[in-house]
Amino acid sequence: MKKVGVERRYLATTAARHLANLIQEGVYLESLPGERRLAKDLGVGRNACRSALEELEIQGLISEAKPGCQRRILDRAQEKKSKTLLHLYSAYSEKQEVERRLFQREGELWEQAMGPCRHQRVDFQKTKNAQRILEKIVQQTEADALFLSSPTSPWIQGADELQLPVFCSGGEFSKSIPKFLTGAAHDFVSEVERALSRLKALGHRKVLVTVSKERSFLVQSTIESFCRKQNYQGDRHMLESWFPVFDASDKEKNMQMWKEAISRSKPTAVIVPGSSMLVSLYMFCFREQVRIPEELSVICLEHNDLLSWMSPIPVTMRYPEEQALRIFVNWMNGGLVSSGLHYLSLEQTSGGESVRALAE
Repeated sequence: MKKVGVERRYLATTAARHLANLIQEGVYLESLPGERRLAKDLGVGRNACRSALEELEIQGLISEAKPGCQRRILDRAQEKKSKTLLHLYSAYSEKQEVERRLFQREGELWEQAMGPCRHQRVDFQKTKNAQRILEKIVQQTEADALFLSSPTSPWIQGADELQLPVFCSGGEFSKSIPKFLTGAAHDFVSEVERALSRLKALGHRKVLVTVSKERSFLVQSTIESFCRKQNYQGDRHMLESWFPVFDASDKEKNMQMWKEAISRSKPTAVIVPGSSMLVSLYMFCFREQVRIPEELSVICLEHNDLLSWMSPIPVTMRYPEEQALRIFVNWMNGGLVSSGLHYLSLEQTSGGESVRALAE
């Protein structure tokens, strides 16, 4: 059933693009024909046709549906001038499957409805002169709005100082959200807490929580939350050893870090933030003959369809892409007016085999 749903969505998206092209070519002028004839023209079923119309309505290309009335074609050129979106992403981390797929859809929607979309790598770890670097890039690209993928706090603050509309997908957010920002993200600290609670209910008391190098700024806030909720009064330095920072780009260094972390802490479970670190953990366990989940339970806070090829199939958490996409579309169609930061909860996928309960 899930595969059918994916195919229907793809068919509707393809039909929406085709219809948008027909409108731009002048095949349809002031209004569109009824659904039955339009579905025939597009070569799709009425359900796919209806979904395609809804997508073009979201983009602002056609009017909303009214009983007994044809949908009018809106003149976007008269409504607003073309706007350029500048997409900035980390220079040192490969975009994960979900992030890549989600921004591809967001970029296509922007280009269809608003104007050009430009992409540029930056080093979000460089916290000095972030605003000055942003000013230079914006001037060079003549950007009207910014899209930041997993930025650090200085870059978010720097973008806010430019007083441009800003959309953030993930990132390091302070307690005071900039007034020009709209964002969608999952709260890493909250998701770790949820995973820890689940493992604790299964009898796990020694859980290693790994953090990627580009997200190392999250370590302290995660530890502080853990200490507060668990009323931890022990050695803070010792606790930090349960939250090691890994560089996912260095395979051999990762193998050594896994060896040191697991031999030192002797955990019964591990929480990893992404698929790259998950793969490196599975490689380590294979080399060292550590059995998953018999000797080590594993939870990954990211989902990738390719992970289902691994054995055992890992327990993963899926980012709610459709919710994130709706927030972006609402921002885009609402005149790029800030609506603040929206935290989205991860959804556990089914079929995972990498977690087991400890015998009492």
